[in-house]
Amino acid sequence: MESALHFPQMSVDYKGQRDTVSKETLLLVAGGRFPEPDWLYRLAGACRVWSVDRGAMACFEAGVVPERYVGDADSCSEAVLEELRKRDVPLCMHPSEKEWTDLQLAFLEARHRFGGDVRVLVTGIWGGRFDHAWSAWFSVLWAERQHVDVAAFADEREICVFLKAPAEADLRFRVPPGAVSLLPLTPECSEVSISRVRWPLANVRLKSAVPYAISNRALDGETCEIRVGRGTLGVHVSWFATDPEKEMKKEKSGPC
Repeated sequence: MESALHFPQMSVDYKGQRDTVSKETLLLVAGGRFPEPDWLYRLAGACRVWSVDRGAMACFEAGVVPERYVGDADSCSEAVLEELRKRDVPLCMHPSEKEWTDLQLAFLEARHRFGGDVRVLVTGIWGGRFDHAWSAWFSVLWAERQHVDVAAFADEREICVFLKAPAEADLRFRVPPGAVSLLPLTPECSEVSISRVRWPLANVRLKSAVPYAISNRALDGETCEIRVGRGTLGVHVSWFATDPEKEMKKEKSGPC
């Protein structure tokens, strides 16, 4: 296992501050906007995969059988649950009237199964209701207090990598992104730097109350470098101005 994170359209190379070499990678497929099936299939090949409630449907659409299901089944059809049973997938069922969200329960289940020896990626997180997205976003900090390492939210259109200080990473793009934004999750992130972008920053302080460091651009479309000394920083990369699936298919087929 290695410390870098690899997605179909980009990689994250950590530079010494983050001990993830011994960690397995667990991909949670949640019930928001479904990732494109080919993207999910490719990412799932390098991860352990669990489905979170309706996310089981996204798994089957991509030809992926999850190792485990976590949720209250309020948005997952009985037909999908029956298919999970047929495939002997363990079902961690919860009542619909509960204290935690399905995603939070999946984080707790990951802690129970793996302790601190797993890093978690989440897909199926974007789109849908704003309150769901808000809860998921700040559950990253809650999960950190539960000793669960949530490394990124991702699909083919958006990736947000969570850098927990002190941290330094290079983002290496296989598909040039439309924008790179820095989003402080904690009230303040200090000693923040970003280079190889149109508007570089050097050793600045970012506050969640005034999140201005958005919509930057990678100068060469290939790499940018980011560092944070204190706080938890979300590095959000988007491809809405491009078609990442089309670009990745070009890459696979080679030059004309």
